[in-house]
Amino acid sequence: LHRINQNPADQLSWAGFVRVYSPAIRSWLAHWGLQEADAQDVAQNVLLRLTAKLPQFKYDPSTSFRGWLKTLTHHAW
Repeated sequence: LHRINQNPADQLSWAGFVRVYSPAIRSWLAHWGLQEADAQDVAQNVLLRLTAKLPQFKYDPSTSFRGWLKTLTHHAW
């Protein structure tokens, strides 16, 4: 998160982010009843939204990034 926040164009950081968080996003979507193909489409939309939101994101250690990401995913669903 810190590397993306510092340099939003860093493709290596984005690749790592996608590798770590895409499975969680797709898992939440599957749990909410989406089929795999639909879950992949919505996950792609979530990641696109994140490209705009993460550069301004300020990490707060007292809160949960995964919780925020799940909320964002739920809104996209």
